[in-house]
Amino acid sequence: MFRYFENNIQSVLKADFIVCNSFQDFELPVFTNFPNIIPIGPLPLGKATNATGLFWFDDPTCIDWLDQQPVNSVVYVAFGSIATLDRNQLEELAFALDSSQMRFLWVTRPDQTMGEHHYFLKQFQESINGREKGKIVNWCNQEKVLAHPSIACFVSHCGWNSTMDGVKNGVPFLCLPFLADQLAIQGYLCDVVKVGLSLVKNKNGVVTREEIISKLVELLESREIKARAGKMKELAQRSISPGGSSFQNLYNLVEALKKIERY
Repeated sequence: MFRYFENNIQSVLKADFIVCNSFQDFELPVFTNFPNIIPIGPLPLGKATNATGLFWFDDPTCIDWLDQQPVNSVVYVAFGSIATLDRNQLEELAFALDSSQMRFLWVTRPDQTMGEHHYFLKQFQESINGREKGKIVNWCNQEKVLAHPSIACFVSHCGWNSTMDGVKNGVPFLCLPFLADQLAIQGYLCDVVKVGLSLVKNKNGVVTREEIISKLVELLESREIKARAGKMKELAQRSISPGGSSFQNLYNLVEALKKIERY
């Protein structure tokens, strides 16, 4: 891992441009101080794959189910393509979602639901069937889900692609990072742009059901966080519209590449 980052840094130092999936107003100090970093996002995502390179297929029933839910009534829970929950954290999250007054859509990848996890989630899913309270799926079209008016907030691992998906749709975050840059992204979302809240682990390294429910209530009742998330959505949409910063950056980048090709 050290060699990977070392080689990456050396490559970056040689680059004329560094193109990234972000937008000017979201990280203004960074792009002001490092003008060779070119934000062209938020970008749409392709299909995710697992460790063996196989595609995970979207569950088309997600949107149908969301269509039946009231506006701002659903907690969307997803932890990306790598992060995993241990049994204790899985149970705490499940019981918190079941005990809350909110509906929920929970994405659990196929490789998250093997062994004892599989049987626990299967039992949990059977317990919520028929109550219209929640839905559990293996994978979904996250961009469409987060753009749906029934979504109230996003319980996220704070991976960058998920962050951009949530920000461009104006969805507040409840943050549960696992590794690497996710910890820094949590801090940025909660402490700098202030569009989310952090979940705090106990001495055993587990976020309890009480903590999850408490923060859910606080997040959903906060008009300030919702307003800031809405403002970020507005800025994100403006950036990718004709004349916006990301739109113009992409145009300029293409023109620069054309000149290089001519030589």
